[in-house]
Order: sequence, then C-alpha cells, then structure tokens
Amino acid sequence: MKSFFGAGEVAGKIVCPNKKCGAKLGNYDWAGGTLVRETICSYCDQGFCINRSKVDEIVV
Repeated sequence: MKSFFGAGEVAGKIVCPNKKCGAKLGNYDWAGGTLVRETICSYCDQGFCINRSKVDEIVV
C-alpha cells in the first residue's frame, strides 16, 4: 500500500504484489479529502474494495 501513497494517486487498482502474478485484486479510492504524506489528512473517506473471489481465505 505504501507504493500507492508515495505516488500521490487518488484512485487506482490494487494488484497482487507477486511479480509473477500481477492479478487485479480490487481497487482503492481516496474520495472527499486530501491525501497527505504518511496518510495524514484533515478529512478522508477512504474506500478499499477487495474482490473475495481473487484472494484465499484463511480461517484462524
């Protein structure tokens, strides 16, 4: 996730970090606020959507 914040992008895809895979797992959107370095902002409505079918569920 840190790579998304460093790039300063407000919305985009969440992809598998495995370089051999690279599958799209979902998306993110920082709507309603200003994204500031180290994720500090005065007002943020963060949205993360991970597709359940794209990840393995591990029950602990």
